[in-house]
Amino acid sequence: MPDVFQKKALQEGYFDIGEFAVPGPNDTKERKISFGFKDEESKINLNAVTQVNFKILSQLIVLLGFDEEIGDTIAASVVDWRDADKDVSLTSLGAEDDFYMNLEKPYHCKDKPLESVEELLLVNGVTEDVYEKVKDYVTVYPLEGNLLVNFDTASDIVLKALGRSTPLAMVADADTLADKIVHYRQGEDGEERTEDDKAVDMNQISLNMAEQTIFLNMSNYRTPVSRYLRAQVRGVSQAPKASALWEVVINRDDLAIVYFHKN
Repeated sequence: MPDVFQKKALQEGYFDIGEFAVPGPNDTKERKISFGFKDEESKINLNAVTQVNFKILSQLIVLLGFDEEIGDTIAASVVDWRDADKDVSLTSLGAEDDFYMNLEKPYHCKDKPLESVEELLLVNGVTEDVYEKVKDYVTVYPLEGNLLVNFDTASDIVLKALGRSTPLAMVADADTLADKIVHYRQGEDGEERTEDDKAVDMNQISLNMAEQTIFLNMSNYRTPVSRYLRAQVRGVSQAPKASALWEVVINRDDLAIVYFHKN
């Protein structure tokens, strides 16, 4: 129902709610506007990565084209960046204060939750290349809590990361399961975010035994309701002719704005 979020009249102009990708100087692709809110719990929450589930983030990084050692190093270092202790996680994979203070331009390990996705650039192992590829698949909301992902909105890459991190899961089974989930929830028109989309129901999807086992294990990280929503709000004034773009994250429990940025 994109019309709900399009050209809502306000005084001498209107506003839209959606995603308005801004192309770079050399980008000639036509950018499709997606109206509505985007689910933050469709992503992997960096502030919920622990020594128990770190392989989920590691597998996401692998799926984005990096080797497993890089994935493990970054995931373990995220654990150390956000936890309160001074102990290096997962043997030698993580990084604490000693590592960061010995860099050419030293700084302290934060030992507190990440407050923005951009903060990843300070974490051991995260290069500009890694950051650019991973940034759209991770979130920092909520700042505290368990790792929860909404299967009804998560991308195929996030679902594959969850599946692949399941103990004893075969990559082929995990990937096929993710593809089946995405295909099922798209409904008859084969498109996301349309009126015939379906909520994911394992009993309605044709899965083999291995896929069922992976799905049940993944469900430990499943949430049916998303609490945090992201959107860009574009305001347009007709007189004088002008526009502005803001990005916000809203906690739907109390409608509090937890993130605000003017683009």
